[in-house]
Amino acid sequence: MTTGKVLNLLKDLVDNISEQKEWPGNTEAKVDSLISLMDKKVSFLDDESKKQGTDRLKLSIEKSIAFAEIIEILQKDETGASIDDRRRTISFYLNLNLRERILEETDKTVDCSKVEHFLDAYNKLAKLEKENLIKRLYPHYDVDGRRTNISYLTNDEVANYLYNVLTQTEVMNLDRLHWEENEQLHSPSVLGKSKPSKYYCGMIAKNRGNLPPELLRDYRWIVGDVTDTIQDLLEEAHLINAIGAEDYKNIVKSRKVGLLTIKDKNDGNI
Repeated sequence: MTTGKVLNLLKDLVDNISEQKEWPGNTEAKVDSLISLMDKKVSFLDDESKKQGTDRLKLSIEKSIAFAEIIEILQKDETGASIDDRRRTISFYLNLNLRERILEETDKTVDCSKVEHFLDAYNKLAKLEKENLIKRLYPHYDVDGRRTNISYLTNDEVANYLYNVLTQTEVMNLDRLHWEENEQLHSPSVLGKSKPSKYYCGMIAKNRGNLPPELLRDYRWIVGDVTDTIQDLLEEAHLINAIGAEDYKNIVKSRKVGLLTIKDKNDGNI
């Protein structure tokens, strides 16, 4: 049974318990909170086992999640997950989907270690660094906004696009989780071929207020498994009327930021 199927069973279980007990609240929010709780516990156990040199299995039994904590989450009358729970859920699914994609890989020429190294570096990031990287990976969505359906951020399709970016390009700087080439910074993303590149330009332009300032200030390229390279995404957004003339005129642009295909990155067409 895949992890994805296990998570679907978890959703069904939460839904059934809430219905039987007549506990109010949103099933998705409760599942996200449970995932967040598990993620916190795994991080804690990992840190403690490294510090103490304790057997991880023994420690996990001694410091297991209390049943009361689970009941407390199931009884919550919430319609949406907290921002912290959303971020942890996105992180959880990113790890889950990328690792499952590694297991599914049948092409022996694909270097899956690039993905493993990326995840190892990602999981070691400090909280703020991880939050900013998530926003860089999903520049077209307000990842913290409740209007953004979390399924857009956690599905296996977006993870597969990132998998392609990671496996089909050279190894990045794992300390910063980006590429540095010819004094230019390139940021990885989950952008893919499901939408035209110009459409992403409009989405990113509209979402610019929710992005880490450095993305549109310090980076030259956002690399994705996209259909076309776009030299200047803000200008493209203006050309397709995704942002108005006055809005475009008021944008302070220190440099052009574009979308870069995997092929153009590898061929040096930058």
